[in-house]
Amino acid sequence: MSHFNQRNPVFNYNTFETYLEENAVRALTQIIAENMGLGVPLVTRWRQSEDGGMHVLAPALYVLMREEKFINSQEIFQTFLVRMILEGKLAPGKIEGLYARFLELR
Repeated sequence: MSHFNQRNPVFNYNTFETYLEENAVRALTQIIAENMGLGVPLVTRWRQSEDGGMHVLAPALYVLMREEKFINSQEIFQTFLVRMILEGKLAPGKIEGLYARFLELR
């Protein structure tokens, strides 16, 4: 929430819903593109400086999608997201650890 709360309103993610949607789309785009052999290098996809560095949720979701083999599971994204929340994998304080794991992938 701190990344959302400290966002620069010029980037147009001015509700939590639009922020969540943008990060979900970014994670889904990368994981699907990789599955098709078209993935953009991660360092290109999410630069720390992009939009003031507020997109930490997308890389966190991406890490979970890889670990949970989301692309092969045929699970609906909404179900996946709710499951990650209910299982505590997206609990408060977990995003930074997932983001750190993402940085190790690059």
